[in-house]
Formats: sequence, structure tokens, C-alpha cells
Amino acid sequence: AYVYLKVEYDANMFPGEPEIRFTVRGKNDILDPRTGATGYTDNWALIIADAITDTTWGLGDDSVNQAQLIAAANVCDEQVTLASGSTEARYCCHWHYDTSTSVGNAIETMMSAAAGRLSRIGGEWYIWPAYWQGPTLSFGLDDLAGEVDWQPNRSIADLFNRVTGTYIAPNYPYNVAGNLYDSNGWYDGSIQNNFPFAFQPTNYPEYACDQLHGYGTGVDVYLTQDGGIELPKEIAQPCVLSVAQAQRLAKINLLRNRQQGTGILPMGLSGLKLQPLAVMQFTFAAHGWSNKQLEVQGFNWLVDQSGKDRAPRLMLQVKVGEKDQSGYEWAATEELSGYDVPAAPQGVPYIVDPPTNLAIEDDSTTVGTLTDGTAVPRMLVSWTPPEDVYVNNGGKIQVQYQFQTTTSTKPVFLSPTQDT
Repeated sequence: AYVYLKVEYDANMFPGEPEIRFTVRGKNDILDPRTGATGYTDNWALIIADAITDTTWGLGDDSVNQAQLIAAANVCDEQVTLASGSTEARYCCHWHYDTSTSVGNAIETMMSAAAGRLSRIGGEWYIWPAYWQGPTLSFGLDDLAGEVDWQPNRSIADLFNRVTGTYIAPNYPYNVAGNLYDSNGWYDGSIQNNFPFAFQPTNYPEYACDQLHGYGTGVDVYLTQDGGIELPKEIAQPCVLSVAQAQRLAKINLLRNRQQGTGILPMGLSGLKLQPLAVMQFTFAAHGWSNKQLEVQGFNWLVDQSGKDRAPRLMLQVKVGEKDQSGYEWAATEELSGYDVPAAPQGVPYIVDPPTNLAIEDDSTTVGTLTDGTAVPRMLVSWTPPEDVYVNNGGKIQVQYQFQTTTSTKPVFLSPTQDT
């Protein structure tokens, strides 16, 4: 595409050159295998397929699996309900780049817009946006050909418990459904031109499994698991124009990270039924697994000669990781606006569970004796402290008492406050 402009104006009336703006829809020959038509699209899967197959601007590799591409395109077009009550497509891609960017780098950048992945199966490309497929096969002890290598947790250096980052806001200060900007970038009849501030990287609301996202008052699931230490991960979304889509992707990335278990299953020929990114169920009593859901992340062939007869055996090493449907679920109530931010620590309503196994002992063993021989009655109060990260890291249990015959409704605090 190109444009030739010749602009003439009266310098006495217009002291500067006029601002020229274009609305560019982008590549207009992208094939949709569902209809056979070509044209412009913002469907993420179709754009990735075009980048692979285009003989001029892409890889020129016409080996994209069409059945999976159709399934992926349908996932991207699924309508997701927004907080405003309207809907939008699940995964759109909006990005421009020039020919100095290699095709591989361009595809890598665009993958983030759907938390997507590629696999090469039987000489064909398979395009996978982030969605829940569900288990297709079940395996167990009889399918193993050796010892399982399993790591239940990630290194702390690889963990995060909240996701921050930027997306491209097409309006200033940020886009919301039903905004009041006109086609020229003017807001609600105002005369301030905010257009130069549009289409700029803008922070999307932080995602964490916390109170703001409907996990309960004072709750931050993974922050608590990590001992109250914030572990943020910044994920930029340069191909995303929707603040809601950016938040959905943030959740997917967070929950993928928190499904920590990874390992290698040495399998016999039954493992050949699997393909990359397939989800299977595995039952293995030694690890307490009963239909545990695992995602196939890779394969490797190994010739094993560890048997007593030293005879070579062909073994398929299947690299797997934990997988759960919850990572792909989304509710409109989880969507936040640019004004929703986590509360300051001192402002978070936090309720600690009460101690358990409270016991009071009052007998001859607890009586104290003063220097003049006077006996002083005492009670020994014991309890089991709650499993709370704040209580167990410098917190205290405060004991109160009240006489049974008192008319006051305000209990008395023991002084000094007793440590747990």
C-alpha cells in the first residue's frame, strides 16, 4: 500500500502543517479455510497460518494442518462476555511490522496474543491457541517402561504469583466498552486532541488470585503459598488492543506457571498414541496419581540397555507437565478497569483463622507463690496456632479474659501480650 498526498494551505490561516491520519486494516489476502474466502482478519490463528504459508512475506511453507487450523480459528472467534455486558472475540491479533523483521521473530511476537504454541506433527504445523482440550487417552503403570522422573515444584526463581504488563490502548487514557471517543480521537465533544496519545503501550490491571478477582476477602492464594513475598512477572502484549483480552491472557500465564509439576515418563509403544500438547490421564499409585491430567510437552527416543541381559530396548521418553481446566476459565466479574488496583497491604481486610485446641489448666501445678508465701492462683492457657503465614512469621496471639459475673461487655486483655 502507498499514498501520495499533495496539500496546499494558506500559511496565514494555518501556521503549521495539517495532521494526517490513516485507518489501516492490514493484510487483505488471508485465507479462511472455513469459508474458502480471503481478506482482512484479526483472527489470531488465521494470521499465524498466513505468516507460515505466505510465499512472499511468510515462510512459504504450505503444510499447516487444516483441521486443527479450523478448530483454532473457531476458538479465537468464540465470544467472551465482558464486564460491560457486551462481548468480544476470544483471541484477536493487531500488530504491524516491516520487512526488516524476520518471519520467525514476527511469529514469536504474535504468539503471545493467544498464549499460543506451535507443534510439528507428521510434517505438518499445528497451531494451538490457549484453550482447554480435555484428556483424550488414559494410561497407567502397565504403560511404563522404566522409572518416572518427576519434579513436583518449580524453582523459586521460576515462580511468579502475579502478572503485570502492557497492551496497546487504541484510545486515551485506555479503551473501555462504549467509550465516548469519535473517529478523530476527540473525547465526548471536547476540544483537546488526545489522538497522539492513542495506540500507546498502556498498563493493563495486574492479575493475581486475590480479592479483586473474586477469590475471597483478604485472600491472595499464591502470595500466601509463597510466604507473602511478591513475585511479579511482566508480560507485554504488543498485539492486543483489548484490556479484557490482556487480562485473560495474564490469568492463563499465571495459572500455567502455578501448575508446577513436570517430569519424564518412560513409555513403551503405547506412548505413540500421543501427540504434542495432547492431554492424558495417568494413574500411578506410587505418586498418588488417580487419573492425573498431564500435558505432553515433548518426546525423545532412547535405547535402553539397563536390563540383566543387556539387550537393547527402544523406549519413548514423554516429557509431561501438570494441566488443569481452571487455567482457561474466565468470568466477566474478573475483568477490572484501569482504575482497579490492589489495595495497600495495610488496607487489605485480612481475617486470621482462630486458634484451635484451646485448653485451660487451673490446679496445684499452676499456682504461683510470692516471696511471703502467699499463694497466687494462675491459669495455663494453651492452643494450637492457625496455619497462617503472618502468625507464623512474627505474629502473636492475644489472650483476653472476662469474669463470669461482670456486667461489662468489654473483655480484659492480658498484659503483656503473650507470644505464640
